[in-house]
Amino acid sequence: MNYFKRNNKSIWFWGFIILLIMNLSIIGTVIYYSSKIKDEKQTYYKYKFRGNAPKTFIMNRLNFDEGQKSKFSKVLDNHQQKVGKLKLELRESNRELVKEVASENPSNNKIRRLKSDILDSHNDIIEETLDFYNKTKEICNPSQLQNLNMMFEEIMMRPPPHDRPHHRRHNRNHRKFK
Repeated sequence: MNYFKRNNKSIWFWGFIILLIMNLSIIGTVIYYSSKIKDEKQTYYKYKFRGNAPKTFIMNRLNFDEGQKSKFSKVLDNHQQKVGKLKLELRESNRELVKEVASENPSNNKIRRLKSDILDSHNDIIEETLDFYNKTKEICNPSQLQNLNMMFEEIMMRPPPHDRPHHRRHNRNHRKFK
């Protein structure tokens, strides 16, 4: 009995030291892995949402050489500028259509004209996309064409954003209506 009373302080001391070391190592591990995960997420979002992400993605997937990258970069930049302007026109026509429909006395002629403008803008976007595809095909060698065709089919056949899963979670401008 005397032995346990004498060594009791020693056992408590070393037990405390072991628990302290374990807690510090657990805290250190949690901090290390949480910062590592944060860095990985930041890298993912930098790539995903950076302006050059589509360019980099396509060039990597098609395995372009330096000459092809240069040509493709010019074609894609031109395409993005044209489509950007067309999308702005489309958005403005949609705004005008909503305002006209919501007005007290909507004009059927103006509504028809706006619907026609919207359809024309959609048609222009499709034409520009097909033109971009054809210009990209000219850059590709025969071995890259199969990947380009598969990629283009994936892009053209994907559902609109509102039909995609998790759309609301990623759309910052989404508002819930009550």
